[in-house]
Amino acid sequence: MRPLLLAVLLAAALAGVYFAGRQSAPLRVSVTSTGPTVEQIQELADLIVLRVQVADVLEGVHPEGAQMAVLVRGDCDLVIDLTRAAIAQRDEQQHTARVRLPEPKPVRPRVDHERTRIYNAERTTWIPWRDPRDELYEQVMARAQELVAQASAAPDQIARAKRHAELLITAFYRELGWKVELDWE
Repeated sequence: MRPLLLAVLLAAALAGVYFAGRQSAPLRVSVTSTGPTVEQIQELADLIVLRVQVADVLEGVHPEGAQMAVLVRGDCDLVIDLTRAAIAQRDEQQHTARVRLPEPKPVRPRVDHERTRIYNAERTTWIPWRDPRDELYEQVMARAQELVAQASAAPDQIARAKRHAELLITAFYRELGWKVELDWE
C-alpha cells in the first residue's frame, strides 16, 4: 500500500511541475491587417474570370467537289495575367488601394467535338475516286478553333470579363476590410 501511495504522489508532483512549467511563459500574439500586396496578387498567376461559350455555323466549300455545313460549339477562358499586376496606390490608414491589371485575354480556345454537329456534308464531284470531304472537315475544324478564339476576344466579352474580375477582387478584399479599385492597362 505504501509503494502505491508513493507512486501516486510522485506522479502528481511530476504532473504539477509539467503543467506549471507550461504556463510560465506568456504567448506573444501578433495581429496585423494585410491589405493587397503585389506578391499576394502575383502568386495567383493567371486568374480565369470568364468562360465564353461560342456557337456558330460554318459553311465550307472545297474546290475539288465537296461542301459542308457544321454547327460549331466551343468555349474559351478569358484570363488576367496577375504576374503583371501592380499596386498604383495604397493607403494603410483608410484601407484603400488602387490596383493596375492587364486586360483579360483569351486562352485555350476549344472546339467541343461532342456538341459540334455536321449538318450537311455533300460530295459534289463526278470523279468516283475523289472524295475531299475529310480534307474539308479538317479545314472547317481549324477555322472553328480560330472562330472560338476570335469570338472570345470580342470587346463585349472583354468588358464582361473585366466586370467579373472587379466583382471577384473587390469582394475578396472587402472581406479583409479593404476597398480596392481596379485600373486596366
